[in-house]
This record gives sequence, structure tokens and C-alpha cells, in this order.
Amino acid sequence: MSSTPRSRLPRSRRRALDIGLLGLVDRAALRLLYRAMIAIPDQLSTLVYSSRRTAYRHLARLASLDLVETVPLQARRGGVPVAYRLTRKAMRRLGYDDERIGGFAHIRHALDCVEAVCALVRAARTEQVPTSIELWLPESTAGDAGLLPARPDGVIVLQRDDRSAVVCLEIDESTEHGPQIRSKLDDWATVMAVRPELVLLFVVPTEGRLAWLRRNAGPGRRPVLEGRAFAVVAGDLDSAGFEAPVAPVGWRGKRAP
Repeated sequence: MSSTPRSRLPRSRRRALDIGLLGLVDRAALRLLYRAMIAIPDQLSTLVYSSRRTAYRHLARLASLDLVETVPLQARRGGVPVAYRLTRKAMRRLGYDDERIGGFAHIRHALDCVEAVCALVRAARTEQVPTSIELWLPESTAGDAGLLPARPDGVIVLQRDDRSAVVCLEIDESTEHGPQIRSKLDDWATVMAVRPELVLLFVVPTEGRLAWLRRNAGPGRRPVLEGRAFAVVAGDLDSAGFEAPVAPVGWRGKRAP
């Protein structure tokens, strides 16, 4: 049984339907898919819809309107998972620039960026201490934060009880080499020297990559990063939320939640 929704409306009727008649939640999903580029149903159920079942139902309707299309992902046991992105027709009808991504590496990176935010959102909902994500700028709009020469994969404003932080995300896919990482850290040191509110968080795929990242960062080379630059394994972030152990990057210290 395919997970790809099938169109149930005649083509002439699909053309006649007005996007303005969509509900607020569906319009929010379309905006998110434009800014994040791509997402899977579980992510959309965390960020937009009330449940996974509701997400699938609404996505099937949006697909029948030719507003979203499926993108097959790497095959897993039990079927081929899919992600969703806007169609070119949707881009035109909504007045967006056509900036869709292609290629497995770009798709995987975009999905991992969204997944890191979803992990924090899920954690915030279950925290006993009042916690919320006040703002999220995905990679496509992170430039609005004015952080050049650094180019984050996302910016999150986190409010936790009476404290807040601006968390800049770097989603690591184990594809960058040592010189690239060191250059990236130099850029962040330049930015953080004049932006004291920023916290830098690398999300890495494995413990091995975490150790490699810390070795290449080198302790003490960029004093401004002390107490402000960290790394966490993606699986720990997903399972433990704010209790996930983070390790210092570019300074000496112990792992802590």
C-alpha cells in the first residue's frame, strides 16, 4: 500500500479551487514548506497539525490541489518514506520565488534542520519549567538575523522560565573537513564578539563526529566561544530534549544537560 496520496479530484475542479479558501492551518503548512523547503509528515504534525493522522489527511488534500508533491527518501524497512515540498504551481500561485532544493544531500540537510527544531519544540511541550520557542528562522531566512560572516542553518529564540537565549544552529552532516570547520568557528567568533546574546549549538550525527569536531575546534583558540559554543548528538537531542548532554566546542569543560 503506497504512502503517496492519490488525487481524487478532477483536474478541472482542482484548477477552479481557490487557495484563499484553505484553512489557517493549511496555509501555515504551505508557508512552512516554503521557508524550510521540505518536511516529512511527522515534522509537520509537530509544528503545524494536531496529529500525524491529521497531517496525512491534510497533505493528501493539498496534493490533490497540486500545491504539494511527494519526494521519496532513502528506502527503509516497511516501505519508502516520503517528504513533502511545494510544487512549482504552488510557488506561482502563492507568489513565491521558485527556490526548491534537489539532490539527496541537500534534502537530507534540510530535513535534519527541521528535525532539530522539532526536537526542541517537543521538549518544550513536556518541560515542567515553562519553556517555549518564541521564534524560528530557518536557513532560508536566517540571514534576517544579521549574523554575517557566519551563516547559521537556523536561529531559534528560546524562552525558559525567566531566561532567554538566541540559539544559532549548525547542523553537521559529517561532510565538512577540518579547515572548513575551523573557518566556520572563526566566523562565529567574529560575530559573537559583538553579539553577547548568542549561543552556538552544533547538532552532529554521531559520538565519533562529536569527538572529531571538538578536536578540530581546539580549546582556547577562540576565547569568546567559552561557555557559549556547544555540540550535541542528534539522537540525544531527539530522545532527551533539554536534558541531552552537550559538549563544549572550542573551550575546556565537561558535558552537561
